Order: sequence, then C-alpha cells, then structure tokens
Amino acid sequence: MARDRNTHTISPLQEEYLNNLVERSRLQNATTVTTPLEPGTILTKDQCPTTPAEWQDISGNTYWEAIGSLQYVVVAARLDISVAISKLAQFLVNPAQAHLDVALRVLRYLKGTIKWTLNLGGDVADVAGFTDSDWGGDRDDRKSISA
Repeated sequence: MARDRNTHTISPLQEEYLNNLVERSRLQNATTVTTPLEPGTILTKDQCPTTPAEWQDISGNTYWEAIGSLQYVVVAARLDISVAISKLAQFLVNPAQAHLDVALRVLRYLKGTIKWTLNLGGDVADVAGFTDSDWGGDRDDRKSISA
C-alpha cells in the first residue's frame, strides 16, 4: 500500500503479486497485449468439453487457480479486468482450452500494465462514471450484461 500524504491518497500495490502470477503461468517472455479481451471475443458453453478425453486437454485446477487469483486482483486494485474475469468465472465448472487462452490473455494484459494502480482518496472536484451494457448478448441464455 502506497500512501501520499500531500495528495491524501492511498494506492494498493499489486506489482509483486502480478509478477508472481505471470511467473506461475510461465508468461515471463510472452508479448503483452493492450486490452484484457480481444474485441469480439465470444465465450459460450458450446466450447466446453463434452467427453472425458476433451477434459484431459486442460487441467481444471490450472483454470481455477488463474481465475481465483485474477478475482483477487479485481477486488484489490484492478477494476479494468472485471468484465473479462466475470465472464471467465462463468466457466469454472467446465472450462475449455478457449477459456484458458482468454485467461492467459488477461495475464498478458496485466503484465503490460503492471505499474497501473487504483488511487483512492484525494481532492476530486468532479466524479464521472461510465457503464457499458449488452442487451441479451449472452449467447447461452440471452441474459443482458452490464459493467
């Protein structure tokens, strides 16, 4: 936690934790990306394994560990990946290689933005909020998503 007494702000520091995640995922030499999700990314239940042989292609524990670690990062300091992680968390029961690939992309994004932090407090004259929504965009159950 970094504290600036002049501006009256605190910032949760996650650099060491993120470096650890990148190393555990063996992405130290991977190229970074500029967005957590590739535009147009669609994740559906149809991508999930349907036979035990397909399940062997991906270790559920690897996916669970990655998503759990990334959920902690969202709560602690990096709200910019919250939409990607909430979408990926929908597939914890039966993840596919496509889902793991997207999770690894989020880690590559975090690797490239590792110095970014959330600043809390300070003197803010104006507060602005933004939202995005997708009416009926979930291809599995046609539910709307907002963030």
